[in-house]
Amino acid sequence: MMAQITSPTLNIAILIPETPVMSGVTAFLDLFRHANTYAERTGHAGVPTVEPRLYSARGGWVSVLGVGVESSPIAAMDVAQVDALVITAPLILDGRDLHRELAAFGAFDGQIKALADRGVPIAACCAGTLLMAATGLLDSRKATTAWWLAPLFEQHFPAVTLSMESLVERDGPFFTAGASTASYSLGLALLEQLVDEHFALAMAKVFLIDPNRSSQRVFMDQVPLQPLHADPQVADIMRWISNNLTADLALESLAERFAMGKRTLIRRFKAALHDTPSSYIQKLRIDRAKRLLERTDLPLERILPELGYEDVSSFRKLFIQHTSLTPKAYREKFRPGDRCCDH
Repeated sequence: MMAQITSPTLNIAILIPETPVMSGVTAFLDLFRHANTYAERTGHAGVPTVEPRLYSARGGWVSVLGVGVESSPIAAMDVAQVDALVITAPLILDGRDLHRELAAFGAFDGQIKALADRGVPIAACCAGTLLMAATGLLDSRKATTAWWLAPLFEQHFPAVTLSMESLVERDGPFFTAGASTASYSLGLALLEQLVDEHFALAMAKVFLIDPNRSSQRVFMDQVPLQPLHADPQVADIMRWISNNLTADLALESLAERFAMGKRTLIRRFKAALHDTPSSYIQKLRIDRAKRLLERTDLPLERILPELGYEDVSSFRKLFIQHTSLTPKAYREKFRPGDRCCDH
């Protein structure tokens, strides 16, 4: 990919939301400042100096739990001088947090849309992707977010095509990424776009970031950490299924057990979870298989009866479909043990 910026300075504006996750802010600062040091020390000719500039709604010192940074007020931003924009992650765990952040995020709206009109790359990571989606700029586009925020994202921004396969998703000038360490991968994607792919690869080596790590699927639990709905009967059914994975979970049996018709059961599940009962059960079984692979030495043949499955071959294919790894590879990757260091 050819460099997009020919000036000696690359100005990257970094937005700090109302309740920031400071590790996300400092991750981008670390990456971009190390990029400058690396270019200087290794003699990379033609690589622009990266100047990250922090902006918050009111400006001034922004800190969380003793970690803080100095920021400029968003009103001071000269959009004509910005080469890329990063929206860092706020602390969002539920709809109440989201609405609190959106109320404050309106302060950035004019600058973000002005930059979008110029075609400037705009990036967001983790919960910051929800703030970007709220601007409407991602409507009819593909985006990703932290896997555990996917239900909240889909509930509030149905016009966006959520791609949970991707660690970093690009659609036009818009870049989105998953949680935490994905911020480094997002920063590298921006460097690849604005400088070149060889420089981005060099920085990936410096930060020990796997440049081929493109999917977050292997890290994803299939079932939301907590229900985002208020249907008490569906919640009861979910709890019963979770405690009875080896029982007869055919649709007819579930409908009879909970005294409702099959169509009603499907409709209530779709309304509450945006999913069918059969799909929910399958995802729950995959999650249970992950826990058993992580926490026990049981062979797959002995794990399957705990899940209500019998056919090893078909389950292995299903597991790969949901995680991109075989059960054996998943266990090797996530089973706790003496990972560091050789003695």
